[in-house]
Amino acid sequence: MSGCTDQDGIDLSVVVVSRNTAALTERALAAIPEAAAPYRVEAICVDNDSQDGTADVLRSRLPSVRLLQNRRNLGYGAGFNRALPLARGRHVAVLNADTRPRPGALAHVVRFLDEHPEADVVAPAVVGPEGVQQVVARPEPSLAVLLHETTLLDVVRLGRRGAYAWRR
Repeated sequence: MSGCTDQDGIDLSVVVVSRNTAALTERALAAIPEAAAPYRVEAICVDNDSQDGTADVLRSRLPSVRLLQNRRNLGYGAGFNRALPLARGRHVAVLNADTRPRPGALAHVVRFLDEHPEADVVAPAVVGPEGVQQVVARPEPSLAVLLHETTLLDVVRLGRRGAYAWRR
């Protein structure tokens, strides 16, 4: 998402919403500076009432992360929406707590958004721990696939091959 203010010279605000994922959240947030270099970045973590000490871990080990603590679990979307007005970057990125951006990955996103002002939202490739790119989007399903997915056609195996290929 682009169009945020540049009042602090921050290029990218990265928001991580967390709930009971202290170790994963710490790992994701710790990777942000190297993933965004050479751009100026801020990290914001919204903690949705974690009971595993997430907030304490972040305060002690990553004091530069802006921490927003919710007294209850607001959910992913509402957690993100709570952070969005506080983001100071020209661009905002959403990072899941169970991810670890590779060095330069977020810098690539900033460069792309700077070079393509018509783009409002981008989704970089998602690569699993074994180095294989994961499918994060699919083409529109065909009518046969829709029927297979929403009716009992799977029981009689009609359209099964197309539906399975679409899911991959």
